[in-house]
Amino acid sequence: MKRCSRCGMVKSAAEFRSNRCRDCRRQWDVEYKARLSPEIKRERRQRWRLRYPEKKRAQRQVADAIESGKLVRPSACESCGVQTKPQGHHPDYSKPLDVRWLCKPCHAIADRQRLSAVAVFVP
Repeated sequence: MKRCSRCGMVKSAAEFRSNRCRDCRRQWDVEYKARLSPEIKRERRQRWRLRYPEKKRAQRQVADAIESGKLVRPSACESCGVQTKPQGHHPDYSKPLDVRWLCKPCHAIADRQRLSAVAVFVP
C-alpha cells in the first residue's frame, strides 16, 4: 500500500505512477500540457517528426489515401468490433498502406506487443 503525494489517499502499489496515484498523475499531465506554450508544442512535434520520419511518412500516406478514396476507414475496430472511428495501426512502416483499423485501446495493446517483440535484453 502506498499514499499518494497529491491526494493523500492510500492505494495499492499497482495504482501508482511514480509518487502519485494514476488518477492524480493523469490530472497533473492534463494540467501540465495545458500550460505548455505553443512554441514548445511546435518544437516537440518537429523533434518527433525528425526522430521518426518513417512513421510520419506512413501516417501522411494513409491520410492521403483516405482523402483520395484509395483507403476507406471502417466504422468499427478490427480487433474487438466496437463502433468507433478507428486509428490506423502500422505493423510494418515499410508498407504504409497495410494498416489494421483499431480502436484506441486495441491500438495501444498492439503497439505494446510490437515493442515487446522488438525489445532485446542485454545482460
